[in-house]
Amino acid sequence: MSIREVATHLDVQDKYQVQVSAAKTKQGMSLETATSKRGRLRTKFSSMEDEMAFLRAEIEYLKGRFPKSTQVMTSKAVRFQIIEDLRARHGLVCS
Repeated sequence: MSIREVATHLDVQDKYQVQVSAAKTKQGMSLETATSKRGRLRTKFSSMEDEMAFLRAEIEYLKGRFPKSTQVMTSKAVRFQIIEDLRARHGLVCS
């Protein structure tokens, strides 16, 4: 059976999708789509107080209470330091 016939039989408009699937199957790869992690990371907390402290710290950060420059992008090291300062200030322990 040709690629075009398989595409018609499966009602796939793009025969390239069938070619890619056939190649993956021949190589022994899975045809399942890779899931991507998007959105907000979920953190598990040991208590309600820890979660509330985390949310307060997050809100404080988002409101911009820490000094920042509007012209220059904050470096990754500075952002991590801000997060550590927030954890220390609010007594946050993530598990």
